[in-house]
Amino acid sequence: MEDQKIIEVNNYDGIKVDEYNGKISLVAMQKGQNEVWYLKWAFLSRWKKGETEPVPDTKKMPMKVLLGNDKEQAQKIIKEIWELIK
Repeated sequence: MEDQKIIEVNNYDGIKVDEYNGKISLVAMQKGQNEVWYLKWAFLSRWKKGETEPVPDTKKMPMKVLLGNDKEQAQKIIKEIWELIK
């Protein structure tokens, strides 16, 4: 999937559709002071054996929501989301 247009949510936040390893996701974006859009990054939490609560991972990942393993599945998920919010 070629570079997608960023959908601005407000002056600083946005989302874009991304395809990585064949999976379609919505990726969180943030506008910097220089008006350039950057990925938002986060430390994911993981349950570790013997722990009573999730422990932050040591590796940052882009903030994203998986929509599907292909375009057809992603379109189906988007339609379901649309039905929930219309």
